[in-house]
Amino acid sequence: MKFYKGLAIRGLEGNVLCFIVSKKQSEKADINGIPVKAIEEISLDEKSIICLAVHEVLKAQIEATVKKHGIGNYIWIYPYLFELVLGPPLKRNIEVPLTKILKRCDDYRIAIRYLAIENYFGKNSIGFRIYEKAQAAYCGEKTARKRTEKFCELIDNWQINGYDSGKVIMIDDNYEILDGTHRVAVAQYFGDKVIKCDVFKNSPVFVEWTGETALMSRKTIWDLALTNEEIKAIENIYQFIKEKR
Repeated sequence: MKFYKGLAIRGLEGNVLCFIVSKKQSEKADINGIPVKAIEEISLDEKSIICLAVHEVLKAQIEATVKKHGIGNYIWIYPYLFELVLGPPLKRNIEVPLTKILKRCDDYRIAIRYLAIENYFGKNSIGFRIYEKAQAAYCGEKTARKRTEKFCELIDNWQINGYDSGKVIMIDDNYEILDGTHRVAVAQYFGDKVIKCDVFKNSPVFVEWTGETALMSRKTIWDLALTNEEIKAIENIYQFIKEKR
Protein backbone atom coordinates (compact mmCIF):
# COMPACT_ATOMS: atom_id res chain seq x y z
CA MET A 1 0.00 0.00 0.00
CA LYS A 2 2.94 2.31 0.64
CA PHE A 3 4.13 1.72 -2.92
CA TYR A 4 0.62 2.23 -4.27
CA LYS A 5 0.34 5.53 -2.38
CA GLY A 6 3.66 6.57 -3.90
CA LEU A 7 2.36 5.82 -7.38
CA ALA A 8 -0.82 7.76 -6.62
CA ILE A 9 1.20 10.82 -5.54
CA ARG A 10 2.79 10.73 -9.00
CA GLY A 11 -0.56 10.11 -10.72
CA LEU A 12 0.50 6.62 -11.80
CA GLU A 13 -2.07 4.53 -9.92
CA GLY A 14 -3.91 3.86 -13.17
CA ASN A 15 -0.96 1.76 -14.31
CA VAL A 16 -1.63 -0.90 -11.66
CA LEU A 17 -3.34 -3.93 -13.22
CA CYS A 18 -3.68 -5.92 -9.99
CA PHE A 19 -2.19 -6.70 -6.61
CA ILE A 20 -0.58 -10.15 -6.42
CA VAL A 21 -0.47 -12.45 -3.41
CA SER A 22 1.18 -15.85 -2.93
CA LYS A 23 -1.96 -17.83 -2.13
CA LYS A 24 -5.41 -17.82 -3.67
CA GLN A 25 -8.01 -15.88 -1.70
CA SER A 26 -11.12 -17.68 -0.44
CA GLU A 27 -13.23 -14.77 -1.71
CA LYS A 28 -12.77 -12.23 -4.45
CA ALA A 29 -10.91 -9.22 -3.12
CA ASP A 30 -9.95 -5.78 -4.36
CA ILE A 31 -8.16 -2.68 -3.11
CA ASN A 32 -9.50 0.65 -4.35
CA GLY A 33 -11.28 -1.26 -7.10
CA ILE A 34 -8.08 -3.00 -8.24
CA PRO A 35 -8.33 -6.81 -8.06
CA VAL A 36 -6.18 -8.92 -5.74
CA LYS A 37 -5.04 -12.09 -7.52
CA ALA A 38 -3.04 -15.17 -6.62
CA ILE A 39 0.22 -15.45 -8.52
CA GLU A 40 -0.98 -18.57 -10.39
CA GLU A 41 -3.98 -16.60 -11.71
CA ILE A 42 -2.03 -13.91 -13.53
CA SER A 43 -0.79 -13.74 -17.09
CA LEU A 44 1.64 -10.99 -18.08
CA ASP A 45 2.21 -9.47 -21.50
CA GLU A 46 5.66 -8.22 -22.51
CA LYS A 47 4.88 -4.68 -21.31
CA SER A 48 3.86 -5.72 -17.80
CA ILE A 49 6.18 -6.00 -14.84
CA ILE A 50 5.78 -7.28 -11.30
CA CYS A 51 6.96 -4.83 -8.66
CA LEU A 52 8.17 -6.53 -5.47
CA ALA A 53 6.81 -4.01 -2.96
CA VAL A 54 8.21 -5.62 0.18
CA HIS A 55 10.74 -4.89 2.91
CA GLU A 56 14.29 -6.16 2.42
CA VAL A 57 13.75 -9.01 4.91
CA LEU A 58 11.03 -10.50 2.65
CA LYS A 59 12.67 -9.82 -0.71
CA ALA A 60 14.40 -13.20 -1.14
CA GLN A 61 11.28 -15.15 -0.15
CA ILE A 62 9.01 -13.26 -2.57
CA GLU A 63 11.61 -13.33 -5.33
CA ALA A 64 11.85 -17.12 -5.01
CA THR A 65 8.06 -17.42 -5.33
CA VAL A 66 8.05 -15.30 -8.48
CA LYS A 67 10.87 -17.32 -10.04
CA LYS A 68 9.15 -20.58 -9.11
CA HIS A 69 6.23 -19.52 -11.33
CA GLY A 70 8.57 -18.86 -14.23
CA ILE A 71 8.30 -15.06 -14.09
CA GLY A 72 11.46 -13.12 -14.93
CA ASN A 73 9.98 -9.70 -15.58
CA TYR A 74 10.09 -8.25 -12.06
CA ILE A 75 11.88 -5.58 -10.05
CA TRP A 76 12.38 -4.85 -6.35
CA ILE A 77 11.09 -1.33 -5.82
CA TYR A 78 13.06 -0.26 -2.75
CA PRO A 79 16.11 1.35 -4.44
CA TYR A 80 13.76 3.60 -6.43
CA LEU A 81 10.97 4.17 -3.92
CA PHE A 82 12.04 7.49 -2.43
CA GLU A 83 12.87 9.08 -5.76
CA LEU A 84 9.49 7.93 -7.05
CA VAL A 85 7.74 9.85 -4.27
CA LEU A 86 10.09 12.79 -3.60
CA GLY A 87 11.90 13.24 -6.89
CA PRO A 88 15.68 13.02 -7.32
CA PRO A 89 17.85 14.08 -4.36
CA LEU A 90 19.36 17.56 -4.19
CA LYS A 91 22.73 16.03 -3.27
CA ARG A 92 24.06 12.49 -3.35
CA ASN A 93 26.55 10.67 -1.16
CA ILE A 94 27.69 13.63 0.95
CA GLU A 95 29.17 13.47 4.46
CA VAL A 96 26.88 14.92 7.14
CA PRO A 97 27.81 15.35 10.83
CA LEU A 98 25.77 12.89 12.87
CA THR A 99 24.95 15.56 15.46
CA LYS A 100 23.02 17.60 12.86
CA ILE A 101 20.77 14.61 12.17
CA LEU A 102 20.30 13.71 15.84
CA LYS A 103 19.34 17.29 16.73
CA ARG A 104 16.41 17.10 14.30
CA CYS A 105 15.13 13.75 15.59
CA ASP A 106 12.58 14.70 18.26
CA ASP A 107 10.65 11.43 18.15
CA TYR A 108 11.51 8.01 19.61
CA ARG A 109 12.79 6.16 16.55
CA ILE A 110 16.45 6.41 17.56
CA ALA A 111 15.79 5.65 21.25
CA ILE A 112 13.88 2.44 20.45
CA ARG A 113 16.67 1.20 18.18
CA TYR A 114 19.36 2.23 20.66
CA LEU A 115 17.68 0.13 23.34
CA ALA A 116 17.73 -2.85 20.97
CA ILE A 117 21.46 -2.33 20.37
CA GLU A 118 22.06 -2.26 24.12
CA ASN A 119 20.04 -5.48 24.43
CA TYR A 120 22.26 -7.05 21.75
CA PHE A 121 25.30 -6.31 23.92
CA GLY A 122 23.60 -7.51 27.12
CA LYS A 123 23.11 -4.06 28.67
CA ASN A 124 19.35 -4.55 29.08
CA SER A 125 16.84 -7.34 28.62
CA ILE A 126 13.91 -5.45 27.11
CA GLY A 127 15.28 -3.64 24.05
CA PHE A 128 14.35 -6.26 21.46
CA ARG A 129 10.89 -6.70 22.98
CA ILE A 130 10.25 -2.95 22.68
CA TYR A 131 11.72 -2.88 19.18
CA GLU A 132 9.47 -5.67 17.93
CA LYS A 133 6.38 -4.05 19.45
CA ALA A 134 7.28 -0.84 17.62
CA GLN A 135 7.89 -2.66 14.31
CA ALA A 136 4.63 -4.60 14.64
CA ALA A 137 2.76 -1.28 14.68
CA TYR A 138 3.15 -1.15 10.89
CA CYS A 139 4.06 -4.70 9.86
CA GLY A 140 3.18 -8.25 10.89
CA GLU A 141 4.77 -9.95 13.90
CA LYS A 142 6.64 -12.43 11.69
CA THR A 143 8.14 -9.60 9.65
CA ALA A 144 9.00 -7.73 12.88
CA ARG A 145 11.03 -10.75 14.05
CA LYS A 146 12.81 -10.93 10.71
CA ARG A 147 13.62 -7.24 10.98
CA THR A 148 15.17 -7.94 14.38
CA GLU A 149 17.40 -10.59 12.80
CA LYS A 150 18.43 -8.15 10.06
CA PHE A 151 19.13 -5.46 12.65
CA CYS A 152 21.40 -7.86 14.58
CA GLU A 153 23.32 -8.55 11.36
CA LEU A 154 23.81 -4.79 10.89
CA ILE A 155 25.10 -4.36 14.46
CA ASP A 156 27.43 -7.34 14.16
CA ASN A 157 28.86 -6.20 10.81
CA TRP A 158 29.36 -2.66 12.14
CA GLN A 159 31.20 -3.93 15.20
CA ILE A 160 33.51 -6.14 13.11
CA ASN A 161 34.05 -3.98 10.01
CA GLY A 162 33.12 -0.48 11.11
CA TYR A 163 30.91 1.94 9.22
CA ASP A 164 30.14 0.96 5.61
CA SER A 165 30.23 4.31 3.80
CA GLY A 166 28.68 2.69 0.73
CA LYS A 167 25.33 2.41 2.52
CA VAL A 168 23.94 5.95 2.47
CA ILE A 169 20.98 7.10 4.52
CA MET A 170 18.30 9.44 3.21
CA ILE A 171 17.57 12.79 4.84
CA ASP A 172 15.82 15.96 3.77
CA ASP A 173 17.45 19.38 3.63
CA ASN A 174 16.30 20.04 7.20
CA TYR A 175 18.35 16.98 8.33
CA GLU A 176 15.20 14.96 9.07
CA ILE A 177 15.69 11.21 8.60
CA LEU A 178 13.69 9.76 5.71
CA ASP A 179 15.29 6.31 5.68
CA GLY A 180 18.21 4.76 7.54
CA THR A 181 17.20 5.20 11.18
CA HIS A 182 18.81 1.87 12.12
CA ARG A 183 22.15 2.98 10.70
CA VAL A 184 21.94 6.34 12.46
CA ALA A 185 21.27 4.60 15.78
CA VAL A 186 24.19 2.19 15.30
CA ALA A 187 26.50 5.03 14.24
CA GLN A 188 25.52 6.91 17.40
CA TYR A 189 26.16 3.85 19.55
CA PHE A 190 29.64 3.25 18.12
CA GLY A 191 30.60 6.95 18.25
CA ASP A 192 30.85 7.70 14.53
CA LYS A 193 31.04 11.41 13.77
CA VAL A 194 29.82 11.60 10.16
CA ILE A 195 27.59 9.50 7.93
CA LYS A 196 27.04 9.48 4.15
CA CYS A 197 23.65 10.77 2.99
CA ASP A 198 21.48 11.47 -0.02
CA VAL A 199 19.67 14.76 0.63
CA PHE A 200 16.12 15.34 -0.63
CA LYS A 201 14.05 18.50 -0.60
CA ASN A 202 11.81 18.73 2.47
CA SER A 203 8.21 17.95 1.54
CA PRO A 204 4.94 17.52 3.47
CA VAL A 205 4.27 14.60 1.11
CA PHE A 206 6.68 12.42 3.11
CA VAL A 207 4.60 12.27 6.31
CA GLU A 208 1.41 11.86 4.28
CA TRP A 209 3.07 8.95 2.46
CA THR A 210 4.67 7.10 5.40
CA GLY A 211 2.00 7.87 8.00
CA GLU A 212 2.56 9.14 11.54
CA THR A 213 2.92 5.65 13.04
CA ALA A 214 6.33 4.99 11.50
CA LEU A 215 7.73 8.19 13.03
CA MET A 216 7.23 6.96 16.64
CA SER A 217 5.85 10.08 18.23
CA ARG A 218 4.90 10.19 21.91
CA LYS A 219 1.28 9.38 20.99
CA THR A 220 2.41 6.37 18.92
CA ILE A 221 4.46 4.78 21.70
CA TRP A 222 1.54 5.18 24.10
CA ASP A 223 -0.57 3.22 21.60
CA LEU A 224 1.89 0.28 21.54
CA ALA A 225 0.61 -1.34 24.75
CA LEU A 226 4.04 -0.92 26.34
CA THR A 227 4.57 -1.52 30.05
CA ASN A 228 5.52 1.32 32.38
CA GLU A 229 9.02 -0.15 32.58
CA GLU A 230 9.34 -0.10 28.78
CA ILE A 231 8.07 3.48 28.45
CA LYS A 232 10.46 4.62 31.19
CA ALA A 233 13.37 2.90 29.41
CA ILE A 234 12.52 4.67 26.14
CA GLU A 235 12.26 8.05 27.88
CA ASN A 236 15.59 7.53 29.68
CA ILE A 237 17.45 6.63 26.48
CA TYR A 238 15.76 9.49 24.62
CA GLN A 239 17.07 11.93 27.25
CA PHE A 240 20.51 10.29 27.19
CA ILE A 241 20.78 10.74 23.41
CA LYS A 242 19.39 14.29 23.63
CA GLU A 243 22.12 15.27 26.11
CA LYS A 244 24.86 13.83 23.86
CA ARG A 245 23.78 15.38 20.58
